[in-house]
Amino acid sequence: MINQLLLYDQAVLTWLTNNLPPLLEGRSTQILISTARKMYAEVTTGRLADNLTLTFPRIVMTRLDHIVDPLRFNSNRIRRLGWCTSPQQNKLRSANYPTPVNITYQIDLWTRFVKEMNLWEQKVFTTYASGYNHLSVTIDDVWTNKSYTNFLEGGIVDNSDLEPGEGERAIRRTFTLRSEAWLFDQDFVTTAVVKQIEMQFRDFDDDSLYDRVFLPPKETIATGNGITTSFGPIIVDRPPILEDTIVLETLVGGSLVHVIDDGSGNLISESSDFSSGTINYTTGSLSFTFNNPPDDTEDITVSYFMDQD
Repeated sequence: MINQLLLYDQAVLTWLTNNLPPLLEGRSTQILISTARKMYAEVTTGRLADNLTLTFPRIVMTRLDHIVDPLRFNSNRIRRLGWCTSPQQNKLRSANYPTPVNITYQIDLWTRFVKEMNLWEQKVFTTYASGYNHLSVTIDDVWTNKSYTNFLEGGIVDNSDLEPGEGERAIRRTFTLRSEAWLFDQDFVTTAVVKQIEMQFRDFDDDSLYDRVFLPPKETIATGNGITTSFGPIIVDRPPILEDTIVLETLVGGSLVHVIDDGSGNLISESSDFSSGTINYTTGSLSFTFNNPPDDTEDITVSYFMDQD
């Protein structure tokens, strides 16, 4: 399981490292994760926790909190993530939809001189001139790289004189960043799915394999109006008709009604919306009745093979 909160921490740290001037007055900038109170204690004593001398300038990032954001919550809880890679290429991968989380960071800027602080402040304001900035994290090889929005909450606050007991000169500015982040489900579910179907057509008499199969064209023989239930007689375009090849289709109440012939001149269907019908194979004359009328403006189509004997 990947520590995703740490990934977001590192993304903010990377932005601080790459965008705020790393050298001020020839001195290297220290950038680290800490807590606000721990950092203040180190400043007032002039010593770091590991007993090293505190140096300036210094940038400290503190993660304050992270809470679920209901306004960005997606009610569709399943996210399809495409096909698995080899050796499970016939399986479809899915996971729960990412959880929206707001992560708040406090950024403390510490310097000895105002002119040094000015350089940092103007870089923050120019980057967040529109109030937000885009950062990105790489979750894993499934979710891959994800971009998210980082907001500057309010402005930059001067906290230089707000802490009592500062022995030496230390200028401190504080600003808050809010990341509209996502926590990604890594408990993937894989489902076997048929990607390809191979069919063979053989002759009924000698079991020989056909090298090609022809599908008959569809003819529109009538159009529903939402009222009429009986149709015919209607003559098809290409009689005579081969028995057991008729397929008649239309929509009734938004559902497809599928009608076939029984080889003896009768039209039958498993749908309760269809009543009965007949077909004259020689003349191509059709008559049929529905229990419920075909939908308004919906075509009634028929397909069949010609009897060429």
